Amino acid sequence: MNPVITTIFLYLILINICNAKVVSYDLTIDYKTVNLPGIESQGMSVNGMIPAPTLYFQEGDSAQISVTNAMDVATSVHWHGILLPNHQDGVPYVNHPPLQAGDSHLFKFDIRQAGTYWYHSHTGLQEQRGVYGAIVIAPKKESKILVNREATVVLSDWVNENPNEVLRTLKSGSDYYSVKKGSKQNLLSAIQQDGLAYSFKQALQRMPSMDISDIAYDMFLANGQPETSISTKPGELLKLRLINASTATYYTLQLAQGDMEIIAADGINVEPLNINSFLMAIAETYTLLIKVPKQGLFELRA
Repeated sequence: MNPVITTIFLYLILINICNAKVVSYDLTIDYKTVNLPGIESQGMSVNGMIPAPTLYFQEGDSAQISVTNAMDVATSVHWHGILLPNHQDGVPYVNHPPLQAGDSHLFKFDIRQAGTYWYHSHTGLQEQRGVYGAIVIAPKKESKILVNREATVVLSDWVNENPNEVLRTLKSGSDYYSVKKGSKQNLLSAIQQDGLAYSFKQALQRMPSMDISDIAYDMFLANGQPETSISTKPGELLKLRLINASTATYYTLQLAQGDMEIIAADGINVEPLNINSFLMAIAETYTLLIKVPKQGLFELRA
């Protein structure tokens, strides 16, 4: 390469670095007493919140996020779906050491993309206990779609029982959660439908025969509550960012009035799709456009 061109190229890179806006956050992970629904249990929070605070950036920003562990056990934070240097990814024992009790770490990386993403603990079952939150990144160039309002909804599942005890029960091969949900295997039905041999085969493998979800969750949450509301006005166009931060739950999203328009999936813009309902898998994110009806009310059910 021509030395002059090389010099100009490096100079432009330096200009971009110098012009990057630094966006800083201080996050503290600690225990939190949770009361859902009317039963106290121990969770984990970020800055006292479940879900964790939403982190806002713009494409081109430089992120500096200080994470402090105020608990007596190790923790971690993984920036799900974010393009960043490997050593900043936050997965313990893979590309970053765990954050030990009382320790702090400053994550530093440039924001190279726009869209809806999220962050969560990658240590043990801490995500199930509340360590998860949204990341919203605005594009450098404004969208041609003029929206009146934006909102973010983080979906999650919650169990009052200690998640470690849930895992122990699952590993024991117990039918406890199937009984709790009313989905226990019915041998008479298996005989009637010529499925007895299959049932025995599953039993030998210590696998439940008739259940597609292993855990009987006590609650399913939207922004940390059984339901959440968004203030809108009739005729407005709402941009809604959805994140499935559940540990083991898929959701069917259905709009009660008319269709919604999917404009992005997992942070990436897609060809707009008008749809009334769709299935949302664990860790997925979607961005929707919803036209608020004339009566000013609409229901989106997960």
